[in-house]
Amino acid sequence: MKGRLFIVLLCLTACADSGEMTLVVQHQENHEIYKEVQHLKAGDTFSLMWVHSVEHTPWRETYQLTDDGELELIETAFQSFGAGVPHQKGEMTVEHGEVIVRNLDERIDALRWIHSHHVGFELMVDGEPVFQAEDLPHFEKIEIRALPN
Repeated sequence: MKGRLFIVLLCLTACADSGEMTLVVQHQENHEIYKEVQHLKAGDTFSLMWVHSVEHTPWRETYQLTDDGELELIETAFQSFGAGVPHQKGEMTVEHGEVIVRNLDERIDALRWIHSHHVGFELMVDGEPVFQAEDLPHFEKIEIRALPN
């Protein structure tokens, strides 16, 4: 009997400490979940893309999940400087017609914005779209965060 109990406890511990996370796209205030990506772990990345509202050029931010479930901004890519474009952070290079900024050293608990269908928001995980602009409610407060499984 003690052997079976040990095996059950070992299995429960292994399942509880899997380190897996779920990336959720939810409303900031009522926490309604619109989309989720399961079975992620520390080190996995995702990209959020949109068209800059002033410059009207594509913008991409790539985040990496940390061990404690934070989102670390590891790369930003854009085509032109304009309103709100950071220029005093990280290491900047120009690659294939884009300005790439790396080593930003920015961590956040959640990525928050007011969603708009007009700027073509899209979330990509492993090269696959999780949502496109029209999949989320227009002019609502949205956030992306990682939750432990």
